[in-house]
Amino acid sequence: MKKKFMGLAVYVLISYGSFSQTAGLDKLNLATGIMSTRLEIKSEKAITRIDLKTTKSLDRLFPQARNVSWTTNENGIFAYLTVDSVKIRSDFDKKGNWLFNLRYYYEPALSQKVRSMVKSVYYDLNIIGVYEIESADKTVYLVNLEDKKSYKTILVHDDEMEVYNSFDKN
Repeated sequence: MKKKFMGLAVYVLISYGSFSQTAGLDKLNLATGIMSTRLEIKSEKAITRIDLKTTKSLDRLFPQARNVSWTTNENGIFAYLTVDSVKIRSDFDKKGNWLFNLRYYYEPALSQKVRSMVKSVYYDLNIIGVYEIESADKTVYLVNLEDKKSYKTILVHDDEMEVYNSFDKN
């Protein structure tokens, strides 16, 4: 089961890119071993008309969404938006059916439960960013940590936690 969710996390982050736009996000991408890309993924093209089903789904998921932009490619339709300070990419298949959400945020937006779990073991490391992957039946967190000497990425799901990636800065 763990491999399935690790695979989902890796698939989402690598095949669709990430939200890197600031130094903090660049550190996160470095820590997770993901090549940094901009919010606008170059292989995708902007679209001007979105199926009504897709826009209604997004409105139901995120009624308070701001700065919504849409793109598409051979894999489906993607909505990029912001809710409060959380950057979100919501993915839909070509028929407009919701697949999953990828959220990126910093420690203050992390749930207290997940934060407590991570900090109970890694209390000396700073949380520098979080990727949250939400599908219909599962939510997986990739919590990125840093201290003076290293980066760690912790995979959290089903009240379990494991080191996903770790390396020294030097």
